[in-house]
Amino acid sequence: MSTNVSLTPALENYVKNKVAQGFYGSVSEFIREAVRQYRKQDMEYLRGMHDNLNLAAEEIDRGEILPLDMQEIMHEVDVERVVKRK
Repeated sequence: MSTNVSLTPALENYVKNKVAQGFYGSVSEFIREAVRQYRKQDMEYLRGMHDNLNLAAEEIDRGEILPLDMQEIMHEVDVERVVKRK
């Protein structure tokens, strides 16, 4: 697959310098590594979110989390607004 990527001059210089310093064999290799790192970061984030959702589900099952009361939340917001105006 062939994909063209446009970089700002500063980013292009950075990438070319990394290649010139021998860290990467080509600009394409650098971009592939950057995409792999970004993908890894996304997967770690999603794994963390999944873990948090599982924890929340367990807390709900144990009765440790109470349902949200929208009336109470709106009252608290109104009180905060009044306090901030003073």
